[in-house]
Amino acid sequence: MDSCPGKLYTNLDATEVIRTSEHAEGCRVDGYAFYHQQQLSKLKKLAAEELRSVSEIYAGLMMSWKAMPPPAQIRPLISYR
Repeated sequence: MDSCPGKLYTNLDATEVIRTSEHAEGCRVDGYAFYHQQQLSKLKKLAAEELRSVSEIYAGLMMSWKAMPPPAQIRPLISYR
């Protein structure tokens, strides 16, 4: 996967890494990877808040992942700002 050169910032409060670049608008976004990262973030957040086990949360998310539309349908919905 190609990435854009840029700066790397760490948000210690959110414990996630945010990459920015001056010419990021020209970079193509992989819709599947973008959706997958959102789902992983959701799993981590739910695991921190829920009393259910991680495997139960994961099983529930897998059901929604299987219903995910193909990348060709997701790509037009992604904002390239």
